[in-house]
Amino acid sequence: MERAVRKLVSKYAHSVRKCEFEDLCQTIWYLVLSSKKTYDPSKGKSPESYAYYFTDMKLKDHFGRRVNLPGTSGVFSLLQFKADMIDDTENLPDLSQDENFMDDVAENIENEKAEYADETFEAPD
Repeated sequence: MERAVRKLVSKYAHSVRKCEFEDLCQTIWYLVLSSKKTYDPSKGKSPESYAYYFTDMKLKDHFGRRVNLPGTSGVFSLLQFKADMIDDTENLPDLSQDENFMDDVAENIENEKAEYADETFEAPD
């Protein structure tokens, strides 16, 4: 099982921040152990291959479709949210509704370039 866990950790390591890496490892072991509940030996798969498949599918659902991890009731999540690094998220602008946001940014950059184009700067001695 340890080899399967190492493969899964390396596959999903890019999906979490460095500080969440240990959480990812623990979650993968949790899912591997949880797979024993649904394992059916009559289907012909080895317990290791089923545990890998089960864990991989649960993590794909979690990261791709934002499905809760089994047994967590949505309390625990490995998903990264950009706003979680900012203390005051209430004051963030909602840019999802502004279709021209990137155009405005590009226009502001061009205006700043034009503003400083005529100025010459001397290098310090």
